[in-house]
Amino acid sequence: MDTLLSMRVDALIVGSPYDSIKRIIDYVDGAVPLVTLAELPDKAVDAVGPYSYEASCAVMRHLIALGHRRILHISGPSDRAQAVARRRAYEAEMAAAGLEGLPVLESREWNAASGAECARRVEAGSFSAVFAGSDTIALGFISALRQRGFIAPRDYAIAGFDDMPDAQFMDPPLTTARIDFERIGEVALRRAVADVTGVSYDDDAPRPELVVRASTAGYLGAQG
Repeated sequence: MDTLLSMRVDALIVGSPYDSIKRIIDYVDGAVPLVTLAELPDKAVDAVGPYSYEASCAVMRHLIALGHRRILHISGPSDRAQAVARRRAYEAEMAAAGLEGLPVLESREWNAASGAECARRVEAGSFSAVFAGSDTIALGFISALRQRGFIAPRDYAIAGFDDMPDAQFMDPPLTTARIDFERIGEVALRRAVADVTGVSYDDDAPRPELVVRASTAGYLGAQG
């Protein structure tokens, strides 16, 4: 930050999933316009806001609408803002539906290996649906459970988050939340330019989209 400020930059765009980003905001303290990509609740400094929360609510409502009552959440690392937001959405939607949440499994990282680790320690049959914190976590979870003879969507439904390019080619194709990250970057840049020039900008932040695929089809949710 000191280096950038000494270069007399006109504005800063800072992206970080860690809570320590708040120290950067405090440190800059208005020296230059600052826009963050951190999913902070404060829209005055965050270009995107809590998209993880909104998208996760949509995923959870989809699973609940299918009739699922025993929904497991596999979260991302608890020190990441996105993981915290997605877990909050899981808990909020379960409570809103009058359902008791299952103990959350926390992944070490946003990767398939961590998802597989969670699958190896979960009690198969204790859930009817899974909301995975990312598509890669879902990939590892599906693969490891298949090795145990527990197959989606026959035995459980599963949804992820991100709609990574390969999600549609997974086995089964993965239901997930799609986020337009390019649009998020554009909104951040336009917000920074508007802050510098004083020209107002209608920062129409991208809305998350629920993409429904075969991974949440075929299970008789009314039994779950």
